[in-house]
Amino acid sequence: MTGRHYRRFGRPAQFTRGRATRMVPVIVDEDLNKWSDIDVADASAVLHVPAAYLPGRPQRGDRFTLETGREFRAENVVFFEEGVYGVLVIE
Repeated sequence: MTGRHYRRFGRPAQFTRGRATRMVPVIVDEDLNKWSDIDVADASAVLHVPAAYLPGRPQRGDRFTLETGREFRAENVVFFEEGVYGVLVIE
């Protein structure tokens, strides 16, 4: 996906790692059925996050808070394609 897709379909989220925060666009994918090859038992969603907005590869414990107040905690990265991380998260 391109930056244009994130501006149109993405949602702003506050990314937090330790004390550092920044705003990042995310696309929330709550259809976990397509991730049958990985353990998603406790997961809530996969967030699609452009790497250009992050300080590095997402780490377990990083937090993404949407403007609605929904907060997701990163568990692990399930893919990296075309400059976008897919982050398995728990709400």
